[in-house]
Amino acid sequence: MKKNKTTKTTGQIIFTNVCTLFNLINIVLGILVLAVGSPKNALFLLVAILNLLIGIVQEIRAKRVVDKLSLITAPVAHVIRDGVLTDVPVAEISVGETAVLSIGDQVYADMEVIEGSCSVNESMVTGESKPVTKKPGSEMKSGSFIVSGTVKVKFIRVGDDCYAAKLAAAAKYMKKPNSQLKSGIDKIIKIVSIAIVPMGIILYLNQILWQKILPDVAVIHSVAALIGMIPEGLVLLSTIALSVSVIRLGQSRTLVKELYSVETLARVDTLCLDKTGTITEGKMKVEDLIVLEGSEEEVSKILGTYTASVEDYSPTFAAMKEHFTEGVSCTTYDVVPFDSVRKWSAARFAELGADMFVLGAPETVFFAKHEDKAASIREKAEQYTAYGRRVLMLARTAGEVSEEGLPEDILPLALVVVSDIIRENAAETIKYFKDQGVDIKIISGDNAKAVSCIAAQVGVEGAEKYIDVTTLSDEELAAAASRYSVFGRVRPEQKLCLIKSLKAAGKTVAMTGDGVNDIPALKASDCSVVMASGSDAAKGIAEIVLLDSEFSNMPKVVAEGRRAINNLTRSASLFLTKTIFSFILTLFFLAIPVKYPFMPIQLTLISALCIGVPSFVLALQPNKDIVTGSFIKKVLKRAWPAGVGVALLVLASAVILPLMGVSAETTSLVVVIATAAVMFVNLFFTCRPFNKLRVTLFVLMVAAFAVAVLFFGGFFGIDTGTFAK
Repeated sequence: MKKNKTTKTTGQIIFTNVCTLFNLINIVLGILVLAVGSPKNALFLLVAILNLLIGIVQEIRAKRVVDKLSLITAPVAHVIRDGVLTDVPVAEISVGETAVLSIGDQVYADMEVIEGSCSVNESMVTGESKPVTKKPGSEMKSGSFIVSGTVKVKFIRVGDDCYAAKLAAAAKYMKKPNSQLKSGIDKIIKIVSIAIVPMGIILYLNQILWQKILPDVAVIHSVAALIGMIPEGLVLLSTIALSVSVIRLGQSRTLVKELYSVETLARVDTLCLDKTGTITEGKMKVEDLIVLEGSEEEVSKILGTYTASVEDYSPTFAAMKEHFTEGVSCTTYDVVPFDSVRKWSAARFAELGADMFVLGAPETVFFAKHEDKAASIREKAEQYTAYGRRVLMLARTAGEVSEEGLPEDILPLALVVVSDIIRENAAETIKYFKDQGVDIKIISGDNAKAVSCIAAQVGVEGAEKYIDVTTLSDEELAAAASRYSVFGRVRPEQKLCLIKSLKAAGKTVAMTGDGVNDIPALKASDCSVVMASGSDAAKGIAEIVLLDSEFSNMPKVVAEGRRAINNLTRSASLFLTKTIFSFILTLFFLAIPVKYPFMPIQLTLISALCIGVPSFVLALQPNKDIVTGSFIKKVLKRAWPAGVGVALLVLASAVILPLMGVSAETTSLVVVIATAAVMFVNLFFTCRPFNKLRVTLFVLMVAAFAVAVLFFGGFFGIDTGTFAK
């Protein structure tokens, strides 16, 4: 079976880094400079090559971290080989083999059910979210996933032969990232790419036809104008900064599949949490049993038989199975498996007579159809749900039970009270997000009041604002999305509606979850976070996987994203300053009969010391500031004053000084020093607030520039003899 890569191959990384428009432009410009016999002015090519190598190495390092961690979360097939159930990587399965699938497993090949029954969500294949029952002889297509039940299956098509192979690959989740950083850089590159070629040609023609400059000199000065406009280091810087974040988070047992999801999580203003497995551990315990009919011994035996005979791997069922041990496993008939829409399951047991037994949420098992008889039972249940407990009802009926619904003649036998185990650091993590101004929304399939109580225990602001969404229309649910903090009895399609409504209201939404019922909402969110203990299907579509299944690791991801994005915003202004002044100068020198004042080697020196080295150091500094505002607007706001300042100084020097009789050599010196002075002032403000590293960085860069001008001026096209005069 063909393996599906979660990251680019090494070859793809090299190709995407090498084959860029800016690299092509650099190569062409380098060839032109070399062709006119000025190799030192082609030094920018060495800088570009060095940047390219650093970018490739850093991205490959990040890829290795992601690939290594992806192995931990990669799905395995429970294949029967030599009569033994064996965990086998999905990539190694073969046609004809048999396997066992249960709730939460993704259907990773086309299969035929040969034993047992289950409910399958085929929304990734057909778009229909309603679960479909599969029995022996039924076919299950790849890309769907099991929402209830356990089945034995035979592989009939694997790999590229699967009916839904492409959809299954899409379920690995490759969506366009909601990244201001990426979209901002892409806009800058697009504008520069459109302008650079025609401006370069016009500038060259201007110099040789209007100013009568020699062609080789015109080439050198035209190339200087063009390389000044290229912010090539900005793309590299963003790749390196985000790759370092991926590596750092990998060391903290957090798998980041998409570079830009680090930024998205740092920008979120609304965090939607699934209670089970996120705020709670996903494990439960039976706290009480309220017998409504018969004796406690009889009810306990029924529950023991039920949990021993029916296959259900949910935490609630597991807690009951561990608690009620009086019953015995026996043959079951007419099984209706549990699913998240019905919220109940049912079965007939050989040891318990002809009646059907139903187990599920009291609201759907009994209350909905028996309001007149339900008051006293509802009161008993609410005594527990008011304190965050989960209450299930055991009932029996002689009537017909099917997936379509329950009969009217149903007799409640008992209420089973089950409690969640809250994660140790949940309250601390919730407080962190509250302090950061992030709205918390709890979205759960459980009783709304019970969820509200748990939310209050961990400090969710507005936990008292809860709503049961069972009867709400999509329009009513969308209106409730912004008004409430806790949503109970939420169906999978309603979770999706909530996420879409919040995004439509202008929110940047992150969603955490671990179950198959979370998948639609996870896919619709701006950033999806899944616990490693979650289902294979959920992990398969997640952008971030918490490998220790600890919600408390979320602040680390946010903090890392803030460090990367805030520092990138700070450093990007340095690159854009050069692009802005080069753009303005080129426009002016297209219209005036004056030689463009820079040579490529001079801009290489200024770029390296005022932009390149400082930006990479600053990009890796600590920064915990909240990420706000538009990336592109903030960068331009910082870069514009310095860019315009450089342009005005250079224009004044290049135009006025020759009119005053100042030599071309002295004019060139003034232009270079004036440009560097403004750029260093810009760097000074960018380094604030200062620490030891930033002070050292700033002093070293200024000193390096002074040394380059005083002792190597000739190499950089600067007449140092001017100082002697």
